[in-house]
Amino acid sequence: MLDLRDPFWKNLKGGYKQKFDASIHLLELEKTNNSKEIDQIFKIFWKELYHQGDVGLASYYTLPHLIRIAINKPFNNWNIYGLIIIIELARQQENNPKIPENYLNEYEIELKEVTKLIYQNQIENWDDRYGTLALSVVAVVNQKYEYAELLMKLSHIELKYIKSFTENYDSVCEWMEKKDFVLNELTENQLKLL
Repeated sequence: MLDLRDPFWKNLKGGYKQKFDASIHLLELEKTNNSKEIDQIFKIFWKELYHQGDVGLASYYTLPHLIRIAINKPFNNWNIYGLIIIIELARQQENNPKIPENYLNEYEIELKEVTKLIYQNQIENWDDRYGTLALSVVAVVNQKYEYAELLMKLSHIELKYIKSFTENYDSVCEWMEKKDFVLNELTENQLKLL
């Protein structure tokens, strides 16, 4: 994990392909317990680390620190899962930079630490957004990107359709067809997730 005081942070680029020193905001996140300040830091991360499918090395180097900080504080914030998912899915695109070979293995191990955060927060009641993101982030860190994408797409279905899926299968399928969902292309394993 890149030390937050390492000057290398100043040269890393974010989603806009411009230099973004995320270490400044990560250090702030380490120090604060104020929910408004935490929300403001995450707004900055969403704006700077991901932009219309683009990410940079700053995006990758930030994620392990977010997980570490959340585990150590401890705090629970859906933004961590959302950022991991969106950045990891974007990392698979050819137009985004590759993680340096000498850091890749360490990075993948550090990302899997997010499962400790999920475990740490399992006693809390999960709302639908948090549950979807927690399941999706587990899929992403295990390189099951198609499952993560499916879960994210499903999270945009109106809650009443998800809850009544098994009771009202026909009406849900009808609604899904109107939304251009193609059920017959889902694999058996993906349907089990429903």
